[in-house]
Amino acid sequence: MPTARFQWTNLPKPRLSQLAVALGLGSRYPERSLRLAYGARPTHVFAREAWPHLRAVWLADDDDLRVQIVQNLWQAGVGAGDFPQGREAETAFLAARNNTQRLREIVLAAFLQLGEASGGKEHQNGQISNTDQPEVTSLPIDGQGSRTDGTAVTSATAAALGPSITSPGQPAPRKVPAERSGTTLVELERRLWEAANALRGPVDPADFKTYVFPMLFWKWISDSWDYERSLAIDEYGKDVEPEVEADYHRFNLPSGSHWRDVTTKTDNVGSKIATALGRIEQANPDSLAGIFGDAAWGNKERLPESALVALIDTFNGLNLNPEQVDHDVLGQAYEYLLKNFADESGKKAGEFFTPRQVVRLIVRMLDPQPGESIYDPACGSGGMLVETINSVRAHGGDTRTLRLYGQEVNLTTAAIAKMNLFLHEIEDFKIVRGDTLRSPGLRKPDGTMSQFDVVIANPPFSLSNWGADTWAADARSFCGVPPTKNGDFAWVQHMVSSMTEDRGRVGVVMPHGVLFRGGVEARIRQCLIESDRLEAVVSLPTNLFYSTSIPACVLIFRAGKPVERRNQVLFVDGSPRFTKGRNQNQMSPADVDAIAAAYRTGDEPDGEGGVNVRLVPLDEIKTNAFDLNIGRYLKTAAADTLDLATALVDYRSARARRIESEQALFERLSAAGIAHLAGWDG
Repeated sequence: MPTARFQWTNLPKPRLSQLAVALGLGSRYPERSLRLAYGARPTHVFAREAWPHLRAVWLADDDDLRVQIVQNLWQAGVGAGDFPQGREAETAFLAARNNTQRLREIVLAAFLQLGEASGGKEHQNGQISNTDQPEVTSLPIDGQGSRTDGTAVTSATAAALGPSITSPGQPAPRKVPAERSGTTLVELERRLWEAANALRGPVDPADFKTYVFPMLFWKWISDSWDYERSLAIDEYGKDVEPEVEADYHRFNLPSGSHWRDVTTKTDNVGSKIATALGRIEQANPDSLAGIFGDAAWGNKERLPESALVALIDTFNGLNLNPEQVDHDVLGQAYEYLLKNFADESGKKAGEFFTPRQVVRLIVRMLDPQPGESIYDPACGSGGMLVETINSVRAHGGDTRTLRLYGQEVNLTTAAIAKMNLFLHEIEDFKIVRGDTLRSPGLRKPDGTMSQFDVVIANPPFSLSNWGADTWAADARSFCGVPPTKNGDFAWVQHMVSSMTEDRGRVGVVMPHGVLFRGGVEARIRQCLIESDRLEAVVSLPTNLFYSTSIPACVLIFRAGKPVERRNQVLFVDGSPRFTKGRNQNQMSPADVDAIAAAYRTGDEPDGEGGVNVRLVPLDEIKTNAFDLNIGRYLKTAAADTLDLATALVDYRSARARRIESEQALFERLSAAGIAHLAGWDG
């Protein structure tokens, strides 16, 4: 029989994922993460660093492996008193052991044996059984091939324990670059913008993202694949077996689909690119399906070959492998491109990009925590999901414990979101494509809506034809079906329905009209207020967004409001906090800090003329017919300088309320039989 070889893939993936997270590694492909960090065959370094998790989690659940290690430790003279029997006693015995070299040798030997299973049986809990393997007795070994009690160790025993134990002085093959001497952020941003400018002229700037992002992602996959192959060759030599090398690669790259295989062609390059990208998607159906979007690479009228070749030439000068470009740098450069593309796209940018100062403000208010699930039902390019990662990381939290979800109706934009998350080294995410209001794509096994700890979005304002005809029997319309021609409260109700019932929070950008419009929207608003889940109304400065200059606000909902805010709504007027720009206004970091502090504390952080704050009782809101117009509750500095767009919104709202009041009056007059006195004939 051939000798079994240790492979990370022989170990149960759920356990490996937990282990990878505990060790600060990526958990989506734990076998690859562990191999890159500790080598193809784990050594003492792995045993030392992994022991706390193995003892507390893995061995607590795996009875066979726990019993084996306890027996081997006992036989090696570790422990005193009665031999531990039973799960509780064995667990306590292991918890009392220090992380010594002797313990690590025994644990490592058992772990290696487990990973050498070849075609082994499965436990019901998914663990690989050791019953079909030869028994290995682990003994404490010193660096000279001898037991620490002075007795020689046989070659068979030493072989079973593995070369890492007989040569403890050998350095562990951790394939983590000690330093990166490659491309800086400034250089990378400059080169990427050169790539975009290579398309200028024949390609509309609004379409730059359709071509540049897929090329960037393809180049990154290809360069990373070369780097991963070099790691496999370093470990096994240039004749490394394909199945062994496959464990090193994050993505499958079919033969002939590498960047250099295609971009060196001289004719019909666009068609060849389309074929290569399609093959990569097909080879990675679980992770890369649809990620390259729907660009017409072979359409020479839309994308002349000269422009495509210029784009390729710009990327040819970049090496994007992990040794040259850190994932943080790559992620920041991607965000830089998104911002520049948004600036170039004008109002179309609102479809895929939310100004980052607005995103940071909402994330600050929702305060995502490690271990939570985050959901953006209108995720665009994924900026809000990325910012939650940045926020948790900035506060020292473990970002690998976050679970990110999103839905996006536009194919190209959904692809951009996926690429954004991958390039930020985020692996535990799911982006689905589809119409969120008509067909929410994230559901529980029983068909009900999935729920998340943090729900965050900047959905399209006042969406018409949003699918009202399907909502009468939809559980999301718990406060009523919004108007057919305005889906604002459909988004709000969808998001409130999507937050968990214990610690769920919602942050949604909305036009000011949702605060005071009448009719069915007034009834929905009243229902939401009376449920006491609306925590805050935060007014934003005008003209922040690409798609509209009308005033906007952020509505914060919370499943469990703090005691001091129950039966009240916090009003925060951040409208004065901005710097006027030529095309758009901007909020500085200080502006974001001031508004976030006002929300968090309920106090005015900068006094007169700054952020105005007031905690308003529900009874007062009720006396105002559940109208949330901020001007009713705060004397704002912005009220004296209303812009035209705000004035028009207020006028239309007042006119709608007048018509609604007249309608109610006429109906009462008609019921009394005196409608003719008002000149109304019904």
